[in-house]
Amino acid sequence: MQWIKLVVAVIVTSVLMGGPALGAKSSRASSALTAQAYEQLDQGDMTAAKSQFIDIIQLYGGDQQALLGLATCLYLSDDSARAKRTINIVLQRNDSSAYAHALMGNILLREKDVAGAEQEFLRAIREDPKRASFRNNLGVLLREKGDLEGAEAAFREALKQDSGYAEANYNLAALLVSGEKPDYRQARRYYRAAKRAGFPSDPTLDELLK
Repeated sequence: MQWIKLVVAVIVTSVLMGGPALGAKSSRASSALTAQAYEQLDQGDMTAAKSQFIDIIQLYGGDQQALLGLATCLYLSDDSARAKRTINIVLQRNDSSAYAHALMGNILLREKDVAGAEQEFLRAIREDPKRASFRNNLGVLLREKGDLEGAEAAFREALKQDSGYAEANYNLAALLVSGEKPDYRQARRYYRAAKRAGFPSDPTLDELLK
Protein backbone atom coordinates (compact mmCIF):
# COMPACT_ATOMS: atom_id res chain seq x y z
CA MET A 1 0.00 0.00 0.00
CA GLN A 2 1.02 3.65 -0.29
CA TRP A 3 3.07 5.05 2.57
CA ILE A 4 1.16 7.06 5.15
CA LYS A 5 2.90 10.35 5.83
CA LEU A 6 4.67 10.32 9.18
CA VAL A 7 4.76 13.23 11.60
CA VAL A 8 7.89 15.17 12.51
CA ALA A 9 7.57 16.56 16.02
CA VAL A 10 7.95 20.32 16.35
CA ILE A 11 10.22 20.59 19.36
CA VAL A 12 9.15 23.57 21.46
CA THR A 13 10.33 23.79 25.04
CA SER A 14 11.04 26.54 27.50
CA VAL A 15 13.25 24.26 29.60
CA LEU A 16 16.56 25.01 27.93
CA MET A 17 19.70 24.78 29.97
CA GLY A 18 23.17 26.19 29.58
CA GLY A 19 22.55 29.85 28.68
CA PRO A 20 25.27 32.47 28.94
CA ALA A 21 26.35 33.76 32.31
CA LEU A 22 24.28 36.74 33.44
CA GLY A 23 24.11 38.71 36.65
CA ALA A 24 21.58 37.38 39.15
CA LYS A 25 19.07 40.19 38.57
CA SER A 26 19.50 40.04 34.78
CA SER A 27 19.18 36.27 34.82
CA ARG A 28 15.90 36.38 36.74
CA ALA A 29 14.49 39.10 34.50
CA SER A 30 15.60 37.32 31.33
CA SER A 31 14.15 33.99 32.49
CA ALA A 32 10.78 35.55 33.31
CA LEU A 33 10.55 37.31 29.95
CA THR A 34 11.69 34.20 28.10
CA ALA A 35 9.12 32.04 29.87
CA GLN A 36 6.43 34.55 28.87
CA ALA A 37 7.58 34.44 25.24
CA TYR A 38 7.47 30.64 25.19
CA GLU A 39 3.97 30.75 26.63
CA GLN A 40 2.95 33.04 23.78
CA LEU A 41 4.52 30.61 21.33
CA ASP A 42 2.71 27.65 22.91
CA GLN A 43 -0.56 29.59 22.57
CA GLY A 44 0.08 30.14 18.88
CA ASP A 45 0.90 33.85 19.04
CA MET A 46 4.11 33.57 17.07
CA THR A 47 4.28 37.27 16.18
CA ALA A 48 4.28 38.35 19.84
CA ALA A 49 6.68 35.56 20.84
CA LYS A 50 9.13 36.39 18.07
CA SER A 51 9.08 40.09 18.96
CA GLN A 52 9.70 39.35 22.62
CA PHE A 53 12.54 36.92 21.90
CA ILE A 54 14.23 39.63 19.80
CA ASP A 55 13.79 42.17 22.61
CA ILE A 56 15.34 39.76 25.13
CA ILE A 57 18.30 39.09 22.85
CA GLN A 58 18.92 42.81 22.45
CA LEU A 59 18.53 43.51 26.17
CA TYR A 60 20.57 40.61 27.51
CA GLY A 61 23.31 40.11 24.95
CA GLY A 62 22.06 37.04 23.13
CA ASP A 63 20.46 34.93 25.86
CA GLN A 64 20.61 31.29 24.73
CA GLN A 65 17.03 30.43 25.61
CA ALA A 66 15.76 33.45 23.70
CA LEU A 67 17.97 32.63 20.72
CA LEU A 68 16.54 29.13 20.57
CA GLY A 69 13.03 30.51 20.92
CA LEU A 70 13.67 32.89 18.04
CA ALA A 71 15.12 30.03 15.96
CA THR A 72 11.95 28.02 16.66
CA CYS A 73 9.77 30.92 15.44
CA LEU A 74 11.88 31.26 12.30
CA TYR A 75 11.67 27.50 11.65
CA LEU A 76 7.90 27.50 12.09
CA SER A 77 7.56 30.43 9.68
CA ASP A 78 9.71 28.60 7.06
CA ASP A 79 12.62 31.04 7.34
CA SER A 80 15.18 28.26 7.37
CA ALA A 81 18.22 30.38 6.49
CA ARG A 82 17.78 32.77 9.43
CA ALA A 83 16.82 29.90 11.73
CA LYS A 84 20.06 28.09 10.92
CA ARG A 85 22.13 31.23 11.46
CA THR A 86 20.51 31.72 14.85
CA ILE A 87 21.07 28.09 15.85
CA ASN A 88 24.71 28.33 14.81
CA ILE A 89 25.17 31.26 17.18
CA VAL A 90 23.96 29.02 20.01
CA LEU A 91 26.17 26.11 18.94
CA GLN A 92 29.24 28.34 18.77
CA ARG A 93 28.66 29.12 22.46
CA ASN A 94 27.36 25.73 23.57
CA ASP A 95 27.96 22.84 21.19
CA SER A 96 26.29 20.42 23.62
CA SER A 97 22.82 22.00 23.29
CA ALA A 98 20.63 19.00 22.47
CA TYR A 99 17.71 21.22 21.52
CA ALA A 100 19.80 23.25 19.07
CA HIS A 101 21.02 20.08 17.34
CA ALA A 102 17.49 18.65 17.19
CA LEU A 103 16.05 21.86 15.76
CA MET A 104 18.83 21.98 13.17
CA GLY A 105 17.96 18.37 12.32
CA ASN A 106 14.33 19.36 11.74
CA ILE A 107 15.41 22.11 9.35
CA LEU A 108 17.82 19.90 7.42
CA LEU A 109 15.21 17.13 7.15
CA ARG A 110 12.72 19.61 5.70
CA GLU A 111 15.41 20.67 3.23
CA LYS A 112 15.92 17.00 2.26
CA ASP A 113 19.47 16.94 3.64
CA VAL A 114 18.91 13.52 5.15
CA ALA A 115 22.54 12.80 5.98
CA GLY A 116 22.99 16.13 7.75
CA ALA A 117 19.71 15.77 9.62
CA GLU A 118 20.65 12.29 10.80
CA GLN A 119 23.93 13.56 12.27
CA GLU A 120 22.07 16.31 14.13
CA PHE A 121 19.39 13.99 15.53
CA LEU A 122 22.01 11.48 16.67
CA ARG A 123 23.97 14.24 18.38
CA ALA A 124 20.80 15.51 20.08
CA ILE A 125 20.05 12.00 21.34
CA ARG A 126 23.60 11.62 22.60
CA GLU A 127 23.25 14.86 24.57
CA ASP A 128 19.72 14.09 25.84
CA PRO A 129 18.94 10.37 25.42
CA LYS A 130 15.62 10.50 27.27
CA ARG A 131 13.89 13.04 25.00
CA ALA A 132 11.21 11.12 23.07
CA SER A 133 10.76 13.78 20.38
CA PHE A 134 14.37 13.43 19.23
CA ARG A 135 13.98 9.68 18.72
CA ASN A 136 10.63 10.17 16.99
CA ASN A 137 12.18 12.49 14.43
CA LEU A 138 15.09 10.12 13.88
CA GLY A 139 12.50 7.43 13.15
CA VAL A 140 10.83 9.61 10.52
CA LEU A 141 14.22 10.20 8.90
CA LEU A 142 15.08 6.50 8.90
CA ARG A 143 11.76 5.67 7.24
CA GLU A 144 12.55 8.22 4.54
CA LYS A 145 15.90 6.47 4.03
CA GLY A 146 14.08 3.15 3.65
CA ASP A 147 15.44 1.73 6.92
CA LEU A 148 12.14 0.38 8.21
CA GLU A 149 13.66 -1.71 11.00
CA GLY A 150 15.64 1.27 12.23
CA ALA A 151 12.57 3.50 12.06
CA GLU A 152 10.48 1.03 14.05
CA ALA A 153 13.23 0.71 16.66
CA ALA A 154 13.46 4.51 16.98
CA PHE A 155 9.70 4.88 17.47
CA ARG A 156 9.65 2.10 20.05
CA GLU A 157 12.57 3.68 21.89
CA ALA A 158 10.71 7.00 21.90
CA LEU A 159 7.75 5.24 23.51
CA LYS A 160 10.02 3.67 26.11
CA GLN A 161 10.90 7.20 27.15
CA ASP A 162 7.28 8.41 26.97
CA SER A 163 4.59 5.81 26.35
CA GLY A 164 1.96 8.51 25.85
CA TYR A 165 3.88 10.44 23.21
CA ALA A 166 1.26 11.05 20.53
CA GLU A 167 3.50 11.51 17.48
CA ALA A 168 5.53 8.36 18.13
CA ASN A 169 2.38 6.29 18.73
CA TYR A 170 0.89 7.57 15.48
CA ASN A 171 4.09 7.07 13.48
CA LEU A 172 4.56 3.54 14.75
CA ALA A 173 0.93 2.71 13.87
CA ALA A 174 1.39 4.16 10.37
CA LEU A 175 4.62 2.23 9.91
CA LEU A 176 3.07 -1.05 11.04
CA VAL A 177 0.28 -0.93 8.45
CA SER A 178 2.67 -0.04 5.63
CA GLY A 179 4.86 -2.42 3.73
CA GLU A 180 4.52 -6.03 2.73
CA LYS A 181 3.43 -7.54 6.07
CA PRO A 182 1.13 -5.13 7.88
CA ASP A 183 0.47 -5.79 11.57
CA TYR A 184 -3.02 -4.39 12.07
CA ARG A 185 -3.39 -5.62 15.64
CA GLN A 186 -0.36 -3.76 16.94
CA ALA A 187 -1.07 -0.77 14.73
CA ARG A 188 -4.57 -0.49 16.20
CA ARG A 189 -3.11 -0.42 19.72
CA TYR A 190 -0.68 2.40 18.93
CA TYR A 191 -3.19 4.40 16.91
CA ARG A 192 -5.66 4.30 19.78
CA ALA A 193 -2.90 5.45 22.14
CA ALA A 194 -2.11 8.35 19.80
CA LYS A 195 -5.74 9.46 19.74
CA ARG A 196 -6.00 9.16 23.53
CA ALA A 197 -3.03 11.52 23.70
CA GLY A 198 -4.88 14.05 21.54
CA PHE A 199 -3.60 13.19 18.08
CA PRO A 200 -6.24 13.99 15.41
CA SER A 201 -7.99 11.17 13.61
CA ASP A 202 -6.48 10.02 10.31
CA PRO A 203 -9.14 8.89 7.79
CA THR A 204 -6.80 6.35 6.20
CA LEU A 205 -5.94 4.69 9.50
CA ASP A 206 -9.56 4.93 10.68
CA GLU A 207 -10.59 2.90 7.62
CA LEU A 208 -7.75 0.39 7.85
CA LEU A 209 -8.05 -0.22 11.58
CA LYS A 210 -11.82 -0.08 12.15
